[in-house]
Amino acid sequence: MLEGGQNFTVLGGNSMVQARVGGPRGALVVALSSTVPYTALRPDVYAPFVKAFDAAAAGPNFPWMSRVAAVAPFDRCYDSTKLPQSLLGYAVPQIDVMLEGGQNFTVLGGNSMVQVNANTACLGFVQAPGQAPAAVIGGFQLENHLLLLDVDKKQLGFTTFLNAIGLSCSSFNFTLAS
Repeated sequence: MLEGGQNFTVLGGNSMVQARVGGPRGALVVALSSTVPYTALRPDVYAPFVKAFDAAAAGPNFPWMSRVAAVAPFDRCYDSTKLPQSLLGYAVPQIDVMLEGGQNFTVLGGNSMVQVNANTACLGFVQAPGQAPAAVIGGFQLENHLLLLDVDKKQLGFTTFLNAIGLSCSSFNFTLAS
C-alpha cells in the first residue's frame, strides 16, 4: 500500500520530480495484476504522475525525448528512433512507486515504454476508472521481476529488473529439482 502523502517519484537523471498521490489520507491500495496488461492509475493519481513524467522527460537529462501522436490506449508516446537503448530498456525517466516500509518498486525503460510500432514507444501507464484502486500494477511492468509472496507474514518481496543483472524470466530453468 502507498501511505497517504507518499509519492510516485519520477527520476530524471540528477533531478527528481515527485508526483503527489491524490486521494484521502491514509493508505492507498496498490494492486498487482498479471491479467491487466499495463499499469492503470486512478485519475487523481494518473494526472500528477503524467505531469511529473512530462517534466522529467522535458528536462535537460533527456534531450532525445521527442513526443509524437498518442497511440491508444496510451497518452504519452515518443519517437523511439531517437531513444537510446541499454539492458534496462529505453533511456527514459525512472519511475519509483514508494511503498510502505520505505521500499520502492522501480520501473525502468524496459518496463515503462511499450513499443507500439516501428518508430513509436509509449509510456505504458493508462488511466483507470474513477473508483479503481489507486494503482493496479500491470503485467508489462511486472515482466522480468521475480515476486515472492509470504502469506504468513503478509509480505511481498520483489527483485530488481532482472535485465539489469543480465537475467530474464524467460531464461529461468523450471525443470531443476529442488
